[in-house]
Amino acid sequence: MFEWIQTSIDGIVDGAIYALIGLGLSLSYSSLSRLNLAYGAIAMLAAYCGAWVAFQGEISMVLIALIVIGVAGLIGLYVEQLCFAKPLQVSGRIDNASVTADAGIDQRDLVALASSFAIWMQLEQLAINMLPRHMNAFPAFDADATVLLPLMGEQLILRLDRLTVAVLSIMLITVIHRLIKGSRCPTLFDPDPAFRPCSSAQRAALRSARRAAMSDRVFGSSSAATGMDGAIAKAVRQSLCHLPGVDDAGASYLVNVLSDISILSLIALSSYVLLLSGRVSFGQQAYFGLGAYGSAVGTVLFGWSLPLALVFGIACGAFCAYFLALITRPLSGLYFAVASLAFAEMLRLALSSWHWQVDRGGGPVGPAGLEGFRSIRWLYENNVAPEVFLLICLALLGAVLIGQMLLERRRIGMSIRMIGYDEVLAAAQGLPVDRLRLFAATLSGGLAAIAGGLYAHRTTYVEASLFDPMLGVHALGYALLGGLGTALGPLLGVALDLGLLDASRLVDGWRMVIFGGLIAIILRVRPRGLLDESLVNSTQRRARHIVGRLRCLISPHRDLDAQSSRDAIVPGSIRKS
Repeated sequence: MFEWIQTSIDGIVDGAIYALIGLGLSLSYSSLSRLNLAYGAIAMLAAYCGAWVAFQGEISMVLIALIVIGVAGLIGLYVEQLCFAKPLQVSGRIDNASVTADAGIDQRDLVALASSFAIWMQLEQLAINMLPRHMNAFPAFDADATVLLPLMGEQLILRLDRLTVAVLSIMLITVIHRLIKGSRCPTLFDPDPAFRPCSSAQRAALRSARRAAMSDRVFGSSSAATGMDGAIAKAVRQSLCHLPGVDDAGASYLVNVLSDISILSLIALSSYVLLLSGRVSFGQQAYFGLGAYGSAVGTVLFGWSLPLALVFGIACGAFCAYFLALITRPLSGLYFAVASLAFAEMLRLALSSWHWQVDRGGGPVGPAGLEGFRSIRWLYENNVAPEVFLLICLALLGAVLIGQMLLERRRIGMSIRMIGYDEVLAAAQGLPVDRLRLFAATLSGGLAAIAGGLYAHRTTYVEASLFDPMLGVHALGYALLGGLGTALGPLLGVALDLGLLDASRLVDGWRMVIFGGLIAIILRVRPRGLLDESLVNSTQRRARHIVGRLRCLISPHRDLDAQSSRDAIVPGSIRKS
């Protein structure tokens, strides 16, 4: 009984602190109607700065608390301006009416979600680079000040510093609650009064309009390579050595970088497909891991060839993506993003506890739980050189890219893009929204599984911890950074990060700081990415105009004869009519 009382008091103290943290997050969500994923990083960096100041000398805790509050406020202002302010360019569904705001994820929500995640990565890397590697515990008010209360024949220990923090937290929670409850101004905690009107009559009318809109939806039910491989590898290496400043060692490094770019471009394309359908996924790493484990099982345990093992991995990833999309059909926006992240974490934990070892003569092989999946040596056993594997990756990436471009020119591709812009309007046009989203999710899972299968055979080792949420965030960031106007956008995003920031080593140690800020700034200026729809359409118009001018310069007489024949036909047809 005594231990329960002591534990309950400690829990109340800790709960008051976490309640204050949760109140801050809920306050930002209620005022912005968007989730600030960088909220924890703001508190972490401000606390680190306060601890660093405290270790510089004898400084009172009141001053340290003021410094922490000031630093957190400045970082919060920085995050608000980059992630939650109105974008400088209006595109997509960024100014849709509130009636359709629940139909899918709004463009402004998408920008805020991706930007705040990017700033989260930036602030974490900034803290790692700028603050000391090893820091002591944060200084307490008075760690030795305790109160001993006799209870049930024992001494109940109460630390005054923890009690002080708990009392301050409860007081702040009460004050903030009274301020929110007593506020009658709709713009104090609501950036858009038209979206959330004050009067109950307006709220009821808006809810009725939303219900009517929802009811009107129309849903449809380097190795020793010989022979041809050696010749191909030698040709690729010699061609890379012709580049300026690239020697033999540089060619090997360039082969590895290009292989990584090809693999990451495939998972970026998987996020791109889902973004076109109006959904944001933080769980693409799940299908990447399924493809890696599935293809590795095929080549190592079943003795299949690499193409057949890749097909098996694709089937695993596509099936799980279809299953998740099927059970989350009612979800959209932030709710689907959170569900995809939860599913990815569940799958990662399942893979980390999967044991299936088979003795192949040289020892047991197969998944071994937390120790991962080792000895994926199909490339080495078949004498596939890294240069040949690079060509395989590039060929698969090219095939996927051409297929995606052709798909976007078809009716199904245009329909997927339509439901991404406005789900309610697309349903009113008679498009099967559910079917199209299931198709997009299945295609997305298959593309991520291809990348996972290639990655597993390139590294010869995978484990569940490799498929963490940051992999999914990077895939999403690549697609958003490159742009949603064309399938070339994700490739541009990967090239900017991996090809420019990482491979060049120009900003070694600051890659995540620059990459996170780059995503936030670009989405602030161009919410649909660098290669958005407006840029792609204008480029296509200019290209058609240039081609037309070149045709006139090459064969002017043919164009004049064709124009003369059209001029001769038109008057005759008019007289006949």
